[in-house]
Amino acid sequence: MIIGAGHNQVAYIERAKALGLFTVALDGNPHAPGFAVAHAGEVANIRDAEAVTGAAQKFRVDAIYPSAEVGVEATAAAASRLSLPGVSLETARKVRHKGAMRQAVESAGIAANPPFKVVSDLSEALDWAVNVGFPVVVKPADGQGSRSVVRVDTKDQLRPAFTNALDASYRREVVIEQFMEGESVSVEALVFNEEVLPVAITGRIMSRLPHRFNLGIYMPANLSADESAAAARFTAQCLQAVGFTSGSTHTEVMLTKDGFKLVEMAGRLGGARIPTGLVPLAYGVDLGTESIKVCLGERPDVRHRYARGAALLWLIPPAGRLMRMPDLDEAKAIPGVEEVVWNINKGEDVPRAIDCISRDRIGYVIASGPTVIKAIAIAKVAGRMIEERLQIAIS
Repeated sequence: MIIGAGHNQVAYIERAKALGLFTVALDGNPHAPGFAVAHAGEVANIRDAEAVTGAAQKFRVDAIYPSAEVGVEATAAAASRLSLPGVSLETARKVRHKGAMRQAVESAGIAANPPFKVVSDLSEALDWAVNVGFPVVVKPADGQGSRSVVRVDTKDQLRPAFTNALDASYRREVVIEQFMEGESVSVEALVFNEEVLPVAITGRIMSRLPHRFNLGIYMPANLSADESAAAARFTAQCLQAVGFTSGSTHTEVMLTKDGFKLVEMAGRLGGARIPTGLVPLAYGVDLGTESIKVCLGERPDVRHRYARGAALLWLIPPAGRLMRMPDLDEAKAIPGVEEVVWNINKGEDVPRAIDCISRDRIGYVIASGPTVIKAIAIAKVAGRMIEERLQIAIS
């Protein structure tokens, strides 16, 4: 059973079916596109452990795959109740709660964290920030998609940032931490029988501050061989600290002047076509398929078949009303362009990209090449071609 049936989950449903598995999709949206792809579907709240457990029992599933961030805890609870493979509920809670995650690695004696504090009161947040010193980063303790994650430089900025982060948190808790400078990457890995199997390291092109989200991702990352090995070791230590023994992971880390620091981790693979687009193009590993094998209790094959470059760049045009559609075929015809996605129809509003959620509503370009530099260059050419041919009534 695949938890989530949105556009990002369709690829996992397809891969599960390709493995010969009877595949059930679970999603709270009755119009989710994955329902048309899966063998069977169930409309349910994927954050509700009782609903997930009930659906798993109804279809007598052998495994529950957490492909949506908000369903990680409910998946762990259901898998535990039904004696299916997966991480413990305690581990899932640590992975989903950024404060609990930091507390776990701190308790393990790993120098992974910037100064941080979990708060639910504005005055407490203000006192902590003044004491530690600006700039700081404010984020929902259990959010996703970089929603309401923002750098704050002054007390006046902290007030609205705190309120937005609190509103975006299911638990009504906020993590405030010292701002870190460095090279931001993510480590894509599978964990099988407590063994961490790093598959790829993704480089990230970050948005302008104060918002913190990706404008582009690419692999291999801009790290030396020694730095890549260190990132993998550091990630394994952090995963062991939270008790992650089996499953799929996406861990964001930053190489700072003081070494690698932990940004956050997830109990599922990275989004944005990392496992089903970039990793296969760069290394010939179908990470989506191999992660499903882990979910079934089977050892994955993550050997690299080759080494190339792959990049995904999001299309970030000005916000406004779309008056003319882009000519996607022209961009698709560029050698090296693998995929072009545009999600907005004529007459609809183009949102201002301030997080991954608003960014994903627009579209992206995926490109590959003999090197990562070439792949990024191809994606940029295609992206500019599309954006230059748009006609938008600026709002």
